Amino acid sequence: MTAIAPPPVGTETEADLLGETATTLDALGGAVDEGWEETVDLDLEEAPAPRRSRRASIAALAGFAAASILAGAVSGLINRKPRNKAWYRLLQKPSYTPPDRVFALVWPALYAAAAISAHRVWKTPPSRERTTALVLWGTQLAFNAAWSPIFFGAHRPKLALADLAGNAASLGAYTLVASRIDAPAAALVAPYLGWLGFAGAMNAGILTNNSGIGRNLLLRG
Repeated sequence: MTAIAPPPVGTETEADLLGETATTLDALGGAVDEGWEETVDLDLEEAPAPRRSRRASIAALAGFAAASILAGAVSGLINRKPRNKAWYRLLQKPSYTPPDRVFALVWPALYAAAAISAHRVWKTPPSRERTTALVLWGTQLAFNAAWSPIFFGAHRPKLALADLAGNAASLGAYTLVASRIDAPAAALVAPYLGWLGFAGAMNAGILTNNSGIGRNLLLRG
């Protein structure tokens, strides 16, 4: 930038003074423009997310939560039917089977963590891995919702054990893919994955302990 100083008297023409003034103004104008552009960039970076994006995010979280609640509601309705409750009471459960109230405490927490996990994945930039993760999340939830109708509704614990294997496999794949795009999302479903392993052990124990029970309990496989 040209320094601004009074010219020596009598050494420059009017044209020279005008030319130097124009150069100085151009330089000042460029500096102002640069500062203005930086300010605009900062304003854009610090601007809050659009209202529509927030609404979409809330709607997505509500959708994942609603899907999880629906899966839990299906299980609850089937489990509470008197016929199914009576059938379950007659089964010889493994010694490590927790009281029924434990299931009522565990599953809501697992469903909530899974919904938050899916929402975190949904918020990541669009990508093939993001799409794959969300499809896997939906797949594991479908397996989850199918278990109670199979085990309690149809009284088929062997098929229910296969369903649990599908649930664990799809959730494990979801965890792996999610870990590549959002590590906390993968961590959120770790307890869920562990609980599925425990549920599989209980299901297998019921099969082993009740292998001699006849068809009057509808223990078909």
